[in-house]
Amino acid sequence: MFSHRIVTGIITTALVAITLGGLSPAARAQGLTIQTDEVNINAGKADFGGGVSHTFGHAEGHGTVTWELSTVNGSFVINARVRGTLYWDSLDPGCAGLMISFLRPGTGTTMGSPFAGSTQHAKVCGPGGNAVLPSNKVAVDQSFANADLGFVEIETCVWVNNAQCVPDTIGLNPNFVHVQGPPNFKKHDVNINSGQADFGTGLHAFGGPTGSASVKLTHDSVGQVTGLVDGTLYWDALLASGCSQLIIEFRNSNGTTLSTKTIEKCGPGGNANDAGNKQSVNKSFSNGSLMQILLRVGVLLPDGSFQNVKRKLCDFKECRDV
Repeated sequence: MFSHRIVTGIITTALVAITLGGLSPAARAQGLTIQTDEVNINAGKADFGGGVSHTFGHAEGHGTVTWELSTVNGSFVINARVRGTLYWDSLDPGCAGLMISFLRPGTGTTMGSPFAGSTQHAKVCGPGGNAVLPSNKVAVDQSFANADLGFVEIETCVWVNNAQCVPDTIGLNPNFVHVQGPPNFKKHDVNINSGQADFGTGLHAFGGPTGSASVKLTHDSVGQVTGLVDGTLYWDALLASGCSQLIIEFRNSNGTTLSTKTIEKCGPGGNANDAGNKQSVNKSFSNGSLMQILLRVGVLLPDGSFQNVKRKLCDFKECRDV
């Protein structure tokens, strides 16, 4: 039994396009890359990493596992893309192997079982000597997508008599790593003060809510996403009556609105904490294409116009003013 490592993510802001079986743009919405993990395996004669140099018995650079959230045929999926270089690291001829397993979430310390047909392989047979020679290395670029994807396991091995690939390690160096994917939910704390119309929670003091409303996005194992907006909408005018308005747009990754919820609160003014000046908000929507939630908070005038509007856009990575 060999020891293993669990790799957690490095948050990135890049957008990466991943080819999924030649799907058309209509079938696959634009994805959002939310996590990139670096991987380096120094395991005897079979190494995995990145970059162009291999010195002192291991790859100097790192391979990567990139996690992207997207929509395929109307269902939410998690994409994992493994890239790097597999090296044959020996003075003698031989073959190195790489096995990539895409796993369901497990329970406790269990990693979870692989998806049927999801295990992918790479192999390089070289003359030995310098591991950076083109004949001693091969580029790896493998990907898999599923709504229930939780881990990726990357394992190196050495082919024996070209019939069996067995682990080959140096000391305590493991020959494989487990890479954990992103969690299935994201919660944002939101506090919007647009003057006379505010959105948050708790005591309203010094012109704004002291607490934050919440925006949550959760995905399940069958490709559905649920968005939830929970908080309080306030009318904040000391000497005048009027109406505040919150418009919630549940959107796909391209910004197309899937559902709209509109909340209005007309109050007499005075203390924003009075029941007549505030309205509880709890709105949700579920759809396999849901990737963004746009909040708009402002003043609703008698003629129906919407003024002093502040906007905040939330997704699985961040909440930002727009």
